[in-house]
Amino acid sequence: MPVVAMEELLANGVHFGHKTRRWNPRMARFIYGARNEIHIFDLRETVQAIDAAHAYLSALVSRGGRVIFVGTKRQARDATRDIANSTGQFYVIERWLGGTLTNFETIKHRLQTLRELRIRAADGAFDALPKRERRRREIELERLERKMGGIAHLTELPQALVVIDPNREANAVREARALGIPVVALVDSNCDPDTVDLPIPGNDDSLRSVGLVLGALGSGIQPAWEAYESARVEREQRERQERERQEQIRRDLARKKQALLQKAATAKLEQETSDRSGDGDGEEKPARERATSRRGSGGRRSGGRSRGAGRPRRQSPTAAGSSDSSN
Repeated sequence: MPVVAMEELLANGVHFGHKTRRWNPRMARFIYGARNEIHIFDLRETVQAIDAAHAYLSALVSRGGRVIFVGTKRQARDATRDIANSTGQFYVIERWLGGTLTNFETIKHRLQTLRELRIRAADGAFDALPKRERRRREIELERLERKMGGIAHLTELPQALVVIDPNREANAVREARALGIPVVALVDSNCDPDTVDLPIPGNDDSLRSVGLVLGALGSGIQPAWEAYESARVEREQRERQERERQEQIRRDLARKKQALLQKAATAKLEQETSDRSGDGDGEEKPARERATSRRGSGGRRSGGRSRGAGRPRRQSPTAAGSSDSSN
């Protein structure tokens, strides 16, 4: 079943081309005929092209690819901005800035400035500035918003461009082709379909036509982007939980290691204390033994003299004889 029915395309004027005198011959394969000097598109080709672009963009966004919608024509601006916002993609509805893709490193600095100014304005930081400086910052923010507001959060090159009228957006198409970025485009009968990768033949000057085609493409992008974002959030949540689990394991191991170190230090301290106590007892015991030995030997010597003093002293025979003769 096609994304958009042929009757719906017919009701919204997608089949009308430009004046026959303004046509590009390379569009001949998409043209059914002419009426009142206006080319009429073969809507069978348009249905097939919308289906192909729908499938391609859905697959691209489901893998996380980012798309810039480019529609600076007055008729396309509102529809371009609305479809980009509803699908989480980017848009350019003012003049395409040269180098947006081919000089992206420089553009990134300007986008960073825009994001910083947005934050400062939201925080009320401008209110603290002098009046002249505050007005200067406000003008700069307004200018950047007008030119780059739709790509403010673009941090890398997009994976595809969706363009309304590649003739008007020739610079964007040229930069994308130079970098190999695929281009999906709504091409009118005055355009060259060979300059884009997926041409969708149709009226690019009608509000209803542009809105219908962009809505058909967005119907594939939106669910793909929501599914990708949901999967990304779940993946980040799982990764965060895994990091927290690993961090908890690391903390537990650190606590166990610290406990083991403290236990080892306590055991070592107790061992050293025990060793010092043992050494003190060993030195004190020999000292006590030596003191006891000295007291014992002194007692024996004193006791010997006392026993000798209590006995009668034997006299020599000469002394005894002298004593008797005197008597």
